[in-house]
Amino acid sequence: MPLVVCAIPNVQNYTATSSLSVAFLVAGGTCVPTSLPQLALNPLVIIVVSLFMSTSEYNLTSGLCSFPPSGILTDVVLDWFDRYEDHFEKRAISHAQDADFHLTLGSSLHVEPACLYASSEHYRREDAPLVIVNYQKTRLDGEATVVLHCDVNKICTKLVKRLNVQVPPFIRSFVMVGLQYSHRGSNKVILRFPCIMSIAINEEYSVSGKVSHRCLNMTQGMHEFVFTGDFEAVLKLWFDAEMVLKVRYRHDCSLNGLVWRVSLAATDGVYNRRNNTPIVHVFDGDVGDITVARLTLSYNANMISMSDACSLTAVLGSGKHAIQDFEPRTLPESMSILCGYFCGINSSGDGTFESLVDVKEDADWLEKFDTVDHMDLLPEVIRLCMGLGLHRKLGNVCRNQFCIDLEALKNARNGSNEVGNNFSPCNIRLQCAAKHVFGELVDRVPPELRICLPRRIKPIAASRVNSFNPLDALFCSMLRDSIGAILERRVRFSSEMALVQRFKSDFPKWVVCYLADLFECR
Repeated sequence: MPLVVCAIPNVQNYTATSSLSVAFLVAGGTCVPTSLPQLALNPLVIIVVSLFMSTSEYNLTSGLCSFPPSGILTDVVLDWFDRYEDHFEKRAISHAQDADFHLTLGSSLHVEPACLYASSEHYRREDAPLVIVNYQKTRLDGEATVVLHCDVNKICTKLVKRLNVQVPPFIRSFVMVGLQYSHRGSNKVILRFPCIMSIAINEEYSVSGKVSHRCLNMTQGMHEFVFTGDFEAVLKLWFDAEMVLKVRYRHDCSLNGLVWRVSLAATDGVYNRRNNTPIVHVFDGDVGDITVARLTLSYNANMISMSDACSLTAVLGSGKHAIQDFEPRTLPESMSILCGYFCGINSSGDGTFESLVDVKEDADWLEKFDTVDHMDLLPEVIRLCMGLGLHRKLGNVCRNQFCIDLEALKNARNGSNEVGNNFSPCNIRLQCAAKHVFGELVDRVPPELRICLPRRIKPIAASRVNSFNPLDALFCSMLRDSIGAILERRVRFSSEMALVQRFKSDFPKWVVCYLADLFECR
């Protein structure tokens, strides 16, 4: 039967032909004879340890989300006594029960319940041997058939050779997302690529003043370009790589985006083996207004083919034209709704939605939030949304928590649409490369959605019996009502204007983060 790897924290996945079914528990995330930085090709420890971290102001979404500003966010690093999401936990238990042999590598086996997968008192069969490789003692040493206090890398080297596992070269790839839209007579591009070290605008364009650039978030590699003509930018990247981007200006630019898979380095697993000979790849981009013109690789570039170096993965736009070898993918309904709101607001120019309304807040209902735990940790757009929900009696504060009135929210959600036909849902579509394989959880979002807020804020106590995401519905309702109030000149609270303005500023960043997380999800 096949070699099986137990899906528990930091598990390295390998598959080979064997007469045994084996469960591995690995700490440190490496099962090859080399150090972790060499294996992962990370020149430094990245502070984002999970693909689904929600610690950044701009990273409001995940590949597991209903569209922003809410949804399921999960972290692959378990804290003490934290359980996996149901999907992972059930799979881990199943593999642990089926395994004929258990091998734990570099784990102290102290974090519950993950450490229980290898225990015969819980999931390991009595006839399935357990071998532990770790420098320190572990809580399961008494159950183990063999305990080895030695270097994990040496054991991995011997194990891979004995099983005759051929480890292919590892190519370190990243997702790059570019979103373009009209902005006050100019075009704006939001670029998200975490590998960017510096950006230089071609002197021809920077001198003429046709383009301006600023970094929005260095950790995420979020950059903004505002321009009134075509321009070219040179990106210095990790691993001594360099990319040249060309961007075209369009007078009437609708919201559109592109997603690329970019490979910057490779390794064959041999420690400190590196070929520094640069290889230049030149591309002819014929899709979209943002194109990768040239990519220079230097870190074992000889192991990376041109097709792997840079490939277009997805196209986001309102056009009906089908792209060859691309397949349409359904987007969350709320994305279409919010996109319609954004396009309507954005096309209004410097008129209705740009002017501030001199309205003072009602301090009485604002003071109610003073007792809500961790309120200051929430993004501003969520605080504004919850405040307006409280004013409209769609929620209340109870025991230091904000709770949504689900019945009142449903009635408000099904009420008349005050925004009108000018803000109808946008006909935007996402086309993905047919060869792209999405992460297994992308299409397995359960009908009951957890809200990703600090632990003591529970705005959706009864959400598990409902078919919609309450905070998502609350946000769409409050945004719709605020837009309607501004259009009809009946704004009562400055929060209504602030919510619309904040939404206009943040929505493109939400879309970029959503696309990045969607294609990074594994």
